[in-house]
Amino acid sequence: MRTDLGEDDALRVVRTLEETRSAMIIGVWSNIQIESEVTPVFALDSRAELTAYTGPLAGAKHQTSPPFPAFLVVPEVGSGMGVGAHAVRHELAHQLSRRVTPVQPHWFSEGVATFLETIHADPEDERRMVIGDADPERYRTFKYLVPSSLDELLGEVPQTLHERARFYATSWLLVHYLSNHRPEQLRDFEHRIGALEPAQAAFRAAFPDLASGALPGVLWTYINGGEYVATRWLVPRWNGRHETRILADAEVHAVRALLRASSSYVEEPEAHAAAITGELDEAIGHGSPPLDALAVAFYRLNRPYRLSRTELAKVAVATHPRKWMAWLMAADVAPAGSDERDRALHRALAFAPTEPEVLLRLAREHARVGRWQEVLGLSSRILRAGVQHPDLWLMHLYALQETGRCDSARLWGAALEGYVGPEKKGDVATVRARPCHEPTDEDAAATVTSNPQ
Repeated sequence: MRTDLGEDDALRVVRTLEETRSAMIIGVWSNIQIESEVTPVFALDSRAELTAYTGPLAGAKHQTSPPFPAFLVVPEVGSGMGVGAHAVRHELAHQLSRRVTPVQPHWFSEGVATFLETIHADPEDERRMVIGDADPERYRTFKYLVPSSLDELLGEVPQTLHERARFYATSWLLVHYLSNHRPEQLRDFEHRIGALEPAQAAFRAAFPDLASGALPGVLWTYINGGEYVATRWLVPRWNGRHETRILADAEVHAVRALLRASSSYVEEPEAHAAAITGELDEAIGHGSPPLDALAVAFYRLNRPYRLSRTELAKVAVATHPRKWMAWLMAADVAPAGSDERDRALHRALAFAPTEPEVLLRLAREHARVGRWQEVLGLSSRILRAGVQHPDLWLMHLYALQETGRCDSARLWGAALEGYVGPEKKGDVATVRARPCHEPTDEDAAATVTSNPQ
């Protein structure tokens, strides 16, 4: 975690995040093996600075900005889980949920995240955390706005604030209801989408009465007096072991550049770009520039920087020779298919053997020369990390077809048509229309599965 908080407040944020994450795993995903992971966190003391990066309507943010690892931007959240705490828990839930089910419909994704927003410490026993309380804000939204229809619920997340509020409230109430009154059907639905059944078909199969018109009445009955149970779980306390160091000025400028460059909230594009460049100049002008600053200038700046991409990659490798991101930059400026690119990618792999961005580039190199068995192995590993990337999904579909896994390709392709946005549906349809190759002896002997579950 990088922060401008005092050490005591910073440790309180870490404790809150660690114990909330543990509560989610224990209370919701205890029967699923979730690999440990390191999540970068930026905790900001100033609410004004936070909203400069996240926008005025976001209390926290789970930011994906490839090739940087996904990170959390959070406010100061103390033991009382104050301002922004709902947003923090929401984003933590998304992160865990995507590792369990990498491809999921929007209503389910947001419903689970909003369901877990209300996690809080048990006032009667601080060793326990409570999961499943009602959310007063979502309750009021559902009661006083027209809830989303079934077609809206099974579609994309709406764009307008009014429709998004309805969508989130309806998704929350549906997951809350199913968790309390139809847990077996909910598990059946999760199994179906985990097995790559198209989302709308999975909903109709798991909840036939709701899909046939009963959904509005069921939800209105539930919200007007339905019973539910909030469960209490004993959660291990975070052990508190940590190391602390003061960030150098150059690192602070690099953090600011990364947060600005990763933000989708831009009011004045020219001023925004100038601010990023100014931060980069301060960071890269240092004798040993931080890798984050070099990588922002390389990957995230929308205009040419004063150093070329080749120069940035050379500086990165020279100053950070044991960091995978430096070697990724070196690979990305090397010619496709060259020995130079191959060496750089394998150096990156040596330092980060599970990093999805490294694996994705290796998969692309193998795909370029038709080594589809290797592509399939790599794409399966990346999917298990919960990466949300339509191009990766398409590559995985192509690899399934090229290695003769025709049944899996049909399942995966049908699932993708229910998850990708409109701009990718044509690409999915084009790949699905290709003939599937007959399996070879090598394919028959392989053990890689297309299902990331």
